[in-house]
Amino acid sequence: MLGKDSAQATLPKGRFQAETPNQVLVVDDDPAILRLVQRILTKAGFEVTVSEHPSQVLQLIEQQCPDYVITDWVMPEMDGPTLCRKIRTAELPHYVYVLFLTGKSSGKDIIHGLESGADDFLIKPIRPGELVARLKAGARVLSMERQLQGLIQTDPLTGTMTRRAFERQAEREMVRAQRYNLDLACVMVDVDFFKKINDTYGHPVGDQVLASVGRLLMESTRRSDLVARYGGEEFCVLLPETDEENASLWADRTRQALKRLEFHGGEKDKTFRISASMGVSCRMADTQHHTTLIDMADQALLVAKQSGRDRVVAFSQLNEDDGLRLERNGNRDPLAGVPASAVMTPLVCMLRATDPVWQAADLFLRFRINSAPVTDDEGLLVGILSEKDILAAMSQPEVWKQPVEKFMRTEVVCYEEDTPAKKVHEFLCRVSIRRVVVVKAGRPVGIISRASFLRWYINWLTTHAPDGEASPDHQWQRRMDQARSNVRLAADAIIQQAAQLKQRAAGDQAEFLPELIDRASAIQELVNDMLAESRSFLAESSQLLE
Repeated sequence: MLGKDSAQATLPKGRFQAETPNQVLVVDDDPAILRLVQRILTKAGFEVTVSEHPSQVLQLIEQQCPDYVITDWVMPEMDGPTLCRKIRTAELPHYVYVLFLTGKSSGKDIIHGLESGADDFLIKPIRPGELVARLKAGARVLSMERQLQGLIQTDPLTGTMTRRAFERQAEREMVRAQRYNLDLACVMVDVDFFKKINDTYGHPVGDQVLASVGRLLMESTRRSDLVARYGGEEFCVLLPETDEENASLWADRTRQALKRLEFHGGEKDKTFRISASMGVSCRMADTQHHTTLIDMADQALLVAKQSGRDRVVAFSQLNEDDGLRLERNGNRDPLAGVPASAVMTPLVCMLRATDPVWQAADLFLRFRINSAPVTDDEGLLVGILSEKDILAAMSQPEVWKQPVEKFMRTEVVCYEEDTPAKKVHEFLCRVSIRRVVVVKAGRPVGIISRASFLRWYINWLTTHAPDGEASPDHQWQRRMDQARSNVRLAADAIIQQAAQLKQRAAGDQAEFLPELIDRASAIQELVNDMLAESRSFLAESSQLLE
C-alpha cells in the first residue's frame, strides 16, 4: 500500500523540473508477482510501492501521484482496462505512464488495451531486462511531457508556477483537504513599495528582486507546497496539511529571510534591502472553494499593508463578518470629495500603553464601547485594545494590574484625516474588519466604522430630494423635522428608563445596584445618541445654509 514513507519521494507538485521519473505503483492481486516486480525495479533504482486492491488505487494515486502504474489485466475487483480508463479521466498533477503486465497477446486484446489508455504492454512471463527497458523508454516520454509542462506552467522570470497552473492545483488540494478533513493554509505575499524600486533603480533591478523573492519562497517550502507568482509583485503559497498557526510561523520566518536579501541598485557599492507584507488564511469548515481561501488570505494581506507593511496578519485576527456595499443613488456619489474626517466619529476615549488592564475594562463599561486606540506617552498611535483581547487574557495571573501594551494588537489599520472617505469605504467593503482609526500626524482623532458610512449615507439621502431639485430651505426643514422626531423618541425612552429606575430604588436594596448600573448605562447611551444627533444636525445645517 502507498504509505507516508513513499509519499516523501514524489515529484513536487507545481514545480515542473525535468527530474528522472522513478516512482512506480504496481497493482496485482498476486502477492508473488508483486514481490518479484518490486525486487526487479528496486534493484534497477526505482522507488516502488505495491497494492493488491485495484479499487483503492485511484485514491492512492490522487493522494500521491506516481510516474508509472504497472497493472495486471485480469483482477477480481477491477480489470486493468477499467482501471486505466479511470486513471485517464482523473484530475492528476501530471501524466501517468501505464504499462499492462499480462498474458494476453492477441492483436484484439492489444488494441483494446491501447484504446483504454495504456502506453505499453509486457507479456508474461516477466523478463527483468525487458521490464526495466520499457520503463526507461517511458521515462523519455514522461521527461519530455514534464519539460513541456514546465514551459507552459512556469513563470519565466521567477521560476514559480503561473497563476493559471496554481489555480488548477489549488482546486485539487482543496478537494483533497475536504475529502480527508485536512488542514490547508494559504499565504499571500506582497513586496512592499515595489513600484518605488522600479522607479528608483529601473525595471531590470525590479526583475532581479522578483526572481530572488520567488527563489527564496521555493527554497523555503516543502516539495508538496505550491508557490506561484499571482500577479505583479504578489506571490501566493499553498501549504497542504498546515494549520493557520504554523502557516503564520512559516510566513514570519520567510518575511525575516526576505529582509536579509541585499540588492545592488546599479551604482557601485549602492545596495538596498526589501520587505514584504503577508496575509495568512486556513481552510475552515465552511470554506467550500479554493478561491475563498485565497480571498481570505488577500483580505489579511490588505490589512497587513494598511496597518504598516512588513508584517504578517492572519485572517482569524480579523474575526468579523463580511463587508457591506453601499448603493449609489443614480449617478450621484455621496462620498465624492468627502474626506475621512467628515465621516469619522470623534474619539470618546483613548488608552495609554502603560494603563493597567482594569482601567481599560472600566473605560469600556462606562462608555459602552468595545475597543479603543492605544497611544504612547507622546500621544502617537501604537496599537488597539478590544474587549476580546481582555477576555482572552483573563486566565493569566494578576492580569488586571498588567499594562495594556502587553495585550494590545499592533496591526492597526489607520488613515490620515484628509484621506478620501471613498478609499476607506472601499477598504471596509473588501475586508472583514468593521472599523479603522483616523489619525492626524500619527495621533488618533476618530473612528470610521461600517455604521459611520451607513449614518453618512442616510443623512445624505435625507438632505437630497429624490429628484435632486429640492431647495436648501426645504432640505434643512426636512432634516430639522427628522432631528426633532429622533430627539422625542430618545427623550421618551430616557423618561421610561428613569421611571423604572425610580421604582426600583424604592424596592429591595440587594437588587438595586445591578439595576442602577443597567438603567444608568441605557440612559447614558441614549444621551450619547442625542449628542451625536445634535452634532450631525449642526454640521449638516452649516453645510446647507452656506
